[in-house]
Amino acid sequence: MNTFISLQQAGYLGEIHPLVVRKRVVMELFGFAWLLAKVIVLGFVLYQVFLAARSYHSHLPVPYPIPAVKAIKHVMTQAEMEQHQLHIALTSLQCPSAKLRPFSEGILKGAHSIHVDPLLITALLPTESNFKMNARSPKGYKGLMQTPWASMEYADVDILYGCRILEEKMHSPIAKGSIRTALALYKGGLSGEAFREADQVLRLYHRLQSTVQNKIAEEEK
Repeated sequence: MNTFISLQQAGYLGEIHPLVVRKRVVMELFGFAWLLAKVIVLGFVLYQVFLAARSYHSHLPVPYPIPAVKAIKHVMTQAEMEQHQLHIALTSLQCPSAKLRPFSEGILKGAHSIHVDPLLITALLPTESNFKMNARSPKGYKGLMQTPWASMEYADVDILYGCRILEEKMHSPIAKGSIRTALALYKGGLSGEAFREADQVLRLYHRLQSTVQNKIAEEEK
């Protein structure tokens, strides 16, 4: 008891020993340093992640701006325009739709080979055979162009053959380049009936020219 009083009076009781204080301070500093180290490491890791993400995005392909596409009207070539015109003309003459392409191709080849307007050959066709491949006349003429010989199977062959005959008539001493006279000769000679049939072809030819021009103008509006 006396010892306890003497120790209390000496100040050993109720106070913390300096060694204990230092130990606690050191432990607290160590804990703070450990926490700080973890924060630094975490910050470093996050920074590296940020750098990696930025590097990845910088290497991504840049989206190419797609310009607004304006509707551009198709400009036909000369061949396409001629084909289109013949389709208009043949359709107006009630040519079978299944025959439009082979007939128009045959007309173009034949007309170009003798240097005449394809619409002229188009006007000649219905007056000869009414677009019937296997047409036959009482006089023995055959096919689309009512020629002495015809395949009656290949439109381009038969039309070309008819065009060659018309070319011979055009350059004959009688026609001397006259389309009307050449058509009359093609129709059978220089009789009044032959010239009437030739005029019928020419009237139809001029009508087809107007029909095609009007249709093209209407399409361009």
